[in-house]
Amino acid sequence: MKKLFIAAALLLAATSAFAVTVDETGASWGVGGKIYNANIDTTTGFVNQLMIGDESVLNVGGDTNVGAWLADDKGGVTPLREVSLSGSTITAKSDTADVIYDFTDADFKVTVVNKDKITRHYYVIPGLEVKTAKLSDNQWYAAPLSKQLYTRAAFYTSKSKFVVDGFTHIWAPWHAMQVIDVIVPAGETKSFTVIPDFPTDAEKAKVKEINAYADELYTNFNVYSPSEYKVFQRKSRFEGSVYFSGQLCGGYDSLSVRITGTSLKGKLDTGWKPVAVNKATGGFAASMDVCPGGWYKVEMTAKKGGKDPLYRAFEKVGVGEVFVIAGQSNSTNHGQYQSKQESGMVSAFNGTAWRIADDPIWGPHDYKERENNFPGLGAFLGGGSFIPAFGDKMYSIYKVPIGVAMTGHGGTSVTQWQPDTPLDASPNPFYGNCYSWMMNRINQLGKGGFRMVLWHQGENDANMDTDVYVELMNRTIKSSVRDAGWYFPWMIAKVSYWNKSHESWPKVRAAHQKLWDMGAALQGPDTDVLKAEYRDDNPPGDGIHFGPKGLKAHGEMWAEQVSKYLDKVL
Repeated sequence: MKKLFIAAALLLAATSAFAVTVDETGASWGVGGKIYNANIDTTTGFVNQLMIGDESVLNVGGDTNVGAWLADDKGGVTPLREVSLSGSTITAKSDTADVIYDFTDADFKVTVVNKDKITRHYYVIPGLEVKTAKLSDNQWYAAPLSKQLYTRAAFYTSKSKFVVDGFTHIWAPWHAMQVIDVIVPAGETKSFTVIPDFPTDAEKAKVKEINAYADELYTNFNVYSPSEYKVFQRKSRFEGSVYFSGQLCGGYDSLSVRITGTSLKGKLDTGWKPVAVNKATGGFAASMDVCPGGWYKVEMTAKKGGKDPLYRAFEKVGVGEVFVIAGQSNSTNHGQYQSKQESGMVSAFNGTAWRIADDPIWGPHDYKERENNFPGLGAFLGGGSFIPAFGDKMYSIYKVPIGVAMTGHGGTSVTQWQPDTPLDASPNPFYGNCYSWMMNRINQLGKGGFRMVLWHQGENDANMDTDVYVELMNRTIKSSVRDAGWYFPWMIAKVSYWNKSHESWPKVRAAHQKLWDMGAALQGPDTDVLKAEYRDDNPPGDGIHFGPKGLKAHGEMWAEQVSKYLDKVL
């Protein structure tokens, strides 16, 4: 393969010179320094490799396939299509931002020019091999760290390190990895520097010590609950609890927990409370009553004889309101544009973990269809949802964290949500187990683990006979309660809008009304009132899905109806 070598430092000493390598396809430009090699993807302008010696130190797989990239303030990736090379500088441009990479033999500087009217983020994601970090105050930690407001830090593997100087903050976890976040406000420019290096013998010893503690921590101190961003459903307005479960191994047999933060009644500090540990198995399971509120910090210590304790902390745990979301596309991530919550108090559960609930919300059934068509991307594809607006409005009313579990699938009929729907249901096998997908989430949340199911569906059944729809929907509702083994209400929206030419379909609207009237479901919002100006704008109003104005209105309509119910029962 032909390669073009461009001298970048001919006047420097031989030990300082390096060259930029461009292969004939132009897919990436490889930069070689004294001890590092970096690749810039010429189709996006992002960093898709950073090697120190023979070790890769960035995450270059999964959802982005690059280790460092530019994003907008909603998390959407911002490709930089115009990539050019001049000496030792690579410049990547778009209409909204420029990123300039200045390389030397020892380090490289990244300058982000935000030409847009919104905030942008440049993310650097260390790989899983990076298990230790030293902050600028010389404090060492096992990585990944939760949010830290430092601007300089060193990140270590067992045999390499790199310093990042000039970032805004670091946070985690993102797929169990560290996130280095460089925030660039609208119209501003920000630079940071990456300095590849090898650790000294003293640093290697410290890394080994930190990793040994981390290995012992995660081997001997297994915590299944709580977790970051988890929301526990409260029992009443001022009553709730946090559930602890896990297992101690390696001879650890004593456990204490503490919860601190701000509740609906003010400052909360439970003090350190003992939790009983099964002496034979090391297992523990207990609840601690706390007033609803948060985010709370939950701290846990495990002890063994006179040995220093193992310590776990979860920075954001809430006691508030939790909802299961089901239905077709307007219950999931099919809005025209992604949206982002403003409160920071809304989180989403995907069956495995919780995270902040910005679009696209993870967990819906139709992520499986996307995974089939776009391998490796899965739930991270998708548009906007009503969840950020709904959660923000609910938080503004009740001042407690809001949790959601999204389970819907776009384009589905109520017939595909029946408990006995076969797995190979036509026309697409991924439609076949919508009901069981929802029930898995319901059972994972557990008895009393959420307030209600919010159902938004009907567009696909616009011409179904009213009584048939009522019979099928009522069957789904009753089966879900029976299969869960405890009662929870459903709230159903009245929905049938297709486009400007078909704004309302009487049969399915009558079915939704009948379900309300017979007491099978609580009255949800009538989203058919959100007509063309609230729908997608390509062209305006000519579609089922919501544009930004519609997503906000949709979420706030749900909050209004839910609050009417909550105000009666709290």
